[in-house]
Amino acid sequence: MDAAIARAVLEDAAADYGRVPPATTAARARTRLADLMTTLRGTLPLDERRELLRVAVDTAILGGYGEFTAGRQAQAADLFGHATVIARQSAEPELQARAAGAASTIVGPHGTSQPAAALRLLDHALALSERGLIRTWLHMRQAESLAALGRTDEALAAVDRAWTFYGHGDHGGLFTRTGLLSNWTPEFLDGMAGRCYSFLGYPTDAEVELGIALRSTDASNQRTRAMWLADLAQSRAGAGQVDGAVDAATESLRESRAAGYGLGETRIRQLARTLPDTPEAARLDRLLATHP
Repeated sequence: MDAAIARAVLEDAAADYGRVPPATTAARARTRLADLMTTLRGTLPLDERRELLRVAVDTAILGGYGEFTAGRQAQAADLFGHATVIARQSAEPELQARAAGAASTIVGPHGTSQPAAALRLLDHALALSERGLIRTWLHMRQAESLAALGRTDEALAAVDRAWTFYGHGDHGGLFTRTGLLSNWTPEFLDGMAGRCYSFLGYPTDAEVELGIALRSTDASNQRTRAMWLADLAQSRAGAGQVDGAVDAATESLRESRAAGYGLGETRIRQLARTLPDTPEAARLDRLLATHP
């Protein structure tokens, strides 16, 4: 498999992330990863091998995110584990940073909810990476876990660092404006900041930032819209705005189901269990019960 062709195929797949069902993204990535590993077992020129290792790491990460957003954490952890192993074989710090950052997703607030473990992985990744957009991604993930732990000042400082690194330095590889992080626009960062404000109990700030992110997200990107709506529902619920929380949760659930976004539906089910017994909450329960 030619490295340039492999990279182009991967970039196309990454650009479609959020617009095709995540299970489809994962299945295609697994197929491509198997082909790449077969090629890598052969004899190759050194430069070709290095580039194919980079593509293999990014393919495993892309597939892992597909599995994670489909609601299959064990399968996601398996692919992120493959990314970690391949990155170590490459001996490239930037690849190891990507793999560690991706692995932190499993133990993060929307994974197994072990934010301290996520922070250890993110600290390791940040020590390895010098690229602007990757550091933006890592710092915002760091802020998310710090916010989940209630470490307000540190979380807000991490958000500031994410903005500082945004748009600076060498983006490199899959993590570019045409790849997996292509949706990390300023408005997307607003949404990530809004999620942190929600964790920290700042519903007014969360509403503003998540509203910016939601309005900027194209209607065809149902997975991302469902994510922001779930964050908005969580923030409103935390502020005691049950009716508003149910409105956002209902819209998130519909978008999640249309997009095959299993994680989104899981989040709404978890939220529904925390709501007080009201007619609006009962309406959300009925909607959750209608899906086979």
